[in-house]
Amino acid sequence: MMRTFHHLLSFAILLATAFPAFAGSFFSTDFSSPTLHSELQDADSAFSISGGNTSLTSFVSPTSRHYIRTVDSDYFSSPTDFTYELTFTSPFSDPGVIQFIGLGDGSPTGPSGEPGSGSLNLRIHGPNVVSGRVDLGYNGSLVPGYMGIGYIGTTGPHRLRLSSLGSLLTFQIDVNYNGTFGADIASSIDLSNPAHSSILGALNSSSRLFFGTALPAVDYDDMLVESVVPEPGFAFLLFAAVGLLACRRNPVWAALI
Repeated sequence: MMRTFHHLLSFAILLATAFPAFAGSFFSTDFSSPTLHSELQDADSAFSISGGNTSLTSFVSPTSRHYIRTVDSDYFSSPTDFTYELTFTSPFSDPGVIQFIGLGDGSPTGPSGEPGSGSLNLRIHGPNVVSGRVDLGYNGSLVPGYMGIGYIGTTGPHRLRLSSLGSLLTFQIDVNYNGTFGADIASSIDLSNPAHSSILGALNSSSRLFFGTALPAVDYDDMLVESVVPEPGFAFLLFAAVGLLACRRNPVWAALI
């Protein structure tokens, strides 16, 4: 009996201490502060905060795209799954708007200014551009089979939810978000599929969370990055480790184990 308890204790402690720590930061911001949250960066100093949201300060051209991205760059490669949420508008505009929300390096790349450099992201067209079509893009191009995963025909606000479960990434959008999330658009991509090996490699190298566009008419608000609740079996092992350690320190219980 005593030996069994000690073996269980050793095993539980090993799991609790050896499991890698999450490196990416969890945080939320409603953009009510005049300065950007410390976990975010505006590399081009192109955005401003006003009225409880953030948007581009000025328009240069349809391809002059800029992005706000997380300081941490290892959300996908970390062992802890995450959920990324963001509220955004998709206005009618001239020229038409395309915005990009996703994960990867999150830097404007090439003449189009799309978030290349191994970024996987939604390409969200304004309602007056190809009927508000939503695509999944990678490295500045469409992912085969992921064109037109949904359509957004109104200004919004809308809310994005990007969640990870191991190698499975799920993109969801609540169109005309009213405060309670319900997915109207949803699409998943399993990066363990050999067809997506280049995406897997790129995100294991750099996986910042980002959003951006070229037009000041787009507003962003209420960004949230949180961990996914661990599986019940793993959570039980962690609690078991803590409980056994507590018993070990109690003289009465220590005599029993």
